[in-house]
Amino acid sequence: KCQQVQKACFMWTFFIDLIFLTIFFFLIGFLNFSLTNLSVIVFFISVICVLRKLIHNILITSVIEKMFDGVSMFF
Repeated sequence: KCQQVQKACFMWTFFIDLIFLTIFFFLIGFLNFSLTNLSVIVFFISVICVLRKLIHNILITSVIEKMFDGVSMFF
């Protein structure tokens, strides 16, 4: 069960990172990457990192534990 939880955590992590990277690259493209926007981009990176941490913590603690309580009944 522990290994399954780790695998699910990894999948969630990968999925969330993918979403954030997509948003991030879209923003860079949208801002037409230039040195004047560097501070904006650094700001976005820090905001995205904080959001990522929060979402990971929320997902991994609540969603995955609930999910595996449900899944473990089937196995």
